[in-house]
Amino acid sequence: MNDHDWAVVISISDYEGATAKPPWITNLQGPNNDAAAIADWLTSPEGGGLPADHVLQVPSPFPPAGAGIPKQLEIVEAFNTLAELPKDAYDQHSGRRLYVYVSGHGLAAQRHDAAVVTAEATFEDAMNVLITSWLDWFWYAARFEEFVLWVDTCATRTSPAITLRACDRPAETRVDAAQGKLVIIFAAGFNYTAVENELDGDWHGVFTHSLLKGLKGAAGTPVTTQALKQYLFNSMKTFMTDAQRRNPQVAKEPWFEQAADLEFAALSAPPSFTATIRFPPECVGKQVTISVNASSPLVADETLAAEEWNPELPVGAYAVYVPELGLQAPFQVTGGQDAEVTVQ
Repeated sequence: MNDHDWAVVISISDYEGATAKPPWITNLQGPNNDAAAIADWLTSPEGGGLPADHVLQVPSPFPPAGAGIPKQLEIVEAFNTLAELPKDAYDQHSGRRLYVYVSGHGLAAQRHDAAVVTAEATFEDAMNVLITSWLDWFWYAARFEEFVLWVDTCATRTSPAITLRACDRPAETRVDAAQGKLVIIFAAGFNYTAVENELDGDWHGVFTHSLLKGLKGAAGTPVTTQALKQYLFNSMKTFMTDAQRRNPQVAKEPWFEQAADLEFAALSAPPSFTATIRFPPECVGKQVTISVNASSPLVADETLAAEEWNPELPVGAYAVYVPELGLQAPFQVTGGQDAEVTVQ
């Protein structure tokens, strides 16, 4: 267990402005599901390994639809709770690593911003919390050694009439200020849109759904920042609909604002994913093989019983061969939607 790690997990699905006439903002279906899944990973021994009471969930417990929380004050109070932790609990810090996760509607005045619109926001007063300003406060105060921010919101550019509510705590100065390692990942770059879909039987943000798959082993093991980056760039778009992929305003890849080299988990074995490989009729009864390339050891082999084969493979690049007929086809398992390849 990582007893010196802490987390704030924020989700906002229901907005009071959604019931206005006319509606000013839409309700969302994925944030509470995603926040619960992130909290589960954070407290899992094969995930973040945090003690349950080190994960501050806002709201907690998650509300029924239409409950209209969390509001601005609840989010600020969660950050203030962390700021009041002892400053010397872990090697002259409050802790080793701080995780912050947020999901909801988002705003940004510049590309470094991530502000979440809070549940009581209206057209006249777009109340919000500038999440990145709070992470900055902890970073400049050197309260932790490592900082991880995952933002599953749009990065909609603010109008001049909207003020982003920044952290208002007095700055703390230390000789080791601003030296902590940072990993900051936004679902969408500045003025781009993040999307949610029905995935695996429930609604999820596409970014969070991809992130969790990567954290749970689809990115390989150990799960590092660079492995997550490669996985998210390859897979995030595969969980989108065709219409979303065609929409130029939708972010097809996440925005890595900072990418320090951190390790998130070390799994006993990476998960496997189904590949659908289709063959011409003359291949039935022949031996087929899969390897990384022609000179590498076999990953799988089979005497083909039908025109379709569905092997389970870890994420990676492969080639399928029918040696007797001289046929081959490259393919890639991304850990996103099932890989499909036709041998010709």
